[in-house]
Amino acid sequence: MQLNTDEFGALADMLSAQRITALNEQLEEARKEAEYWRQRCETAETMKAASEMENMFLKNCFILSLEKIKAFVSRLNSIDRWAFLRTFMHWTMPEELRARELPMIDKVMPMPDCAAQGGVVMNEPTFNGPMYDVHDTGEVTINE
Repeated sequence: MQLNTDEFGALADMLSAQRITALNEQLEEARKEAEYWRQRCETAETMKAASEMENMFLKNCFILSLEKIKAFVSRLNSIDRWAFLRTFMHWTMPEELRARELPMIDKVMPMPDCAAQGGVVMNEPTFNGPMYDVHDTGEVTINE
């Protein structure tokens, strides 16, 4: 088979057009893939920045075990110690976490049962007058 120059030029143009179309398709696929990975990279960088911010915040905190707090609180034998520990927990908690963590403190630090502990213990009470002289002063309600 012999081709003249016109036929050879037409065949070359046709092959070139097919090759250019195939290359354009490959280029479009590569662009889509590059855009996909660009978006994934941006998402990862955003997540990394958020994690670094959270880590900076958490470096100023320490972790407490809820179970160990609950066990410790169950051993407290006075309302004063319980109140001190509860107040300490409230005031040392970061403001950003307070709303989220207060229900958990309520759960692990229930108010102690003073009746089970034998009543309220008074530290260094003072009395004016005889201790057996109990009467109504209008400030104390005596329930019988």
